[in-house]
Amino acid sequence: MISPATAYAERLRAREGQVHALARRSAQLGYARLSLAAGTLGLAWCSLHLSLFTAWWLSVPILSFAGLVLHHLRVQRSHEAAERGTAFYRRGLARLEDRWRGLGESGLRFADPHHVYAADLDLFDLEHLAGRREPGVRLSHRHRLFSPRTSVDA
Repeated sequence: MISPATAYAERLRAREGQVHALARRSAQLGYARLSLAAGTLGLAWCSLHLSLFTAWWLSVPILSFAGLVLHHLRVQRSHEAAERGTAFYRRGLARLEDRWRGLGESGLRFADPHHVYAADLDLFDLEHLAGRREPGVRLSHRHRLFSPRTSVDA
């Protein structure tokens, strides 16, 4: 049976490979977009200034550029997802090796020195329990604890 640390390390290496491949692909697509844009400008000059062909032919490289932009955006989203995956497996390895303490947010931005029970609210280690997910999620929970109730909440 494979240990969790070994499985996480293998998955981390796979995700890091994905990150590098997607970063390389994103750079290639960026250069392709730049080349296509320069070529389209050259064709536009030949069409509009020199009148070598009709301007309708410019629709082909313009539509190709739009398709390339959409494909590049999809690759960038995949790259960001792969980076989030590597961060997930790094945090998982840190938890398995008991190195997780101090890696997350301290939560000091939620501290309210004027609230009577503010210091007592972190009874459990919320940094670990929250899993350091999206900041807005934790903010909404803390906001409900510290803000007065409105008639809609009641």
